[in-house]
Amino acid sequence: QMSIFLDSVYQKDSEGNFNGKFINFFGDSGGGYESGYYKNGLMDSIWMISKIEGSKHIRNYKNGKEDGIWKIFRKNGILGLKKSWKKGTPIDTSYQWWPNGNILEMEVFRDGETVYHKCFSEDGKDEIPCP
Repeated sequence: QMSIFLDSVYQKDSEGNFNGKFINFFGDSGGGYESGYYKNGLMDSIWMISKIEGSKHIRNYKNGKEDGIWKIFRKNGILGLKKSWKKGTPIDTSYQWWPNGNILEMEVFRDGETVYHKCFSEDGKDEIPCP
């Protein structure tokens, strides 16, 4: 009986940099995975992360920096986080939600700096300290 363990699938260029499609399995193929693309050794394009507990993460990169909208979906498909980036800097308003759909955290960015940051209890009635 033969068993095969697949850890990752990737391509490298002549200098040894990742270049092209990249897939990394967490633990084994049943433990979740991340999938994306490298361009000249830098993360580029949409990266998908699927965790064993059922959550899905979508991250966007350009030239190795966060660029675009990042989202995390819970195992039931409900949005748990949304954050926007431009050239590695957080922009606009980011949100994180409790599993019941109420807002957990809201953070507003201007020029990469936080200008407003509030967190709320799971029932939505009280403001709580942010982590």
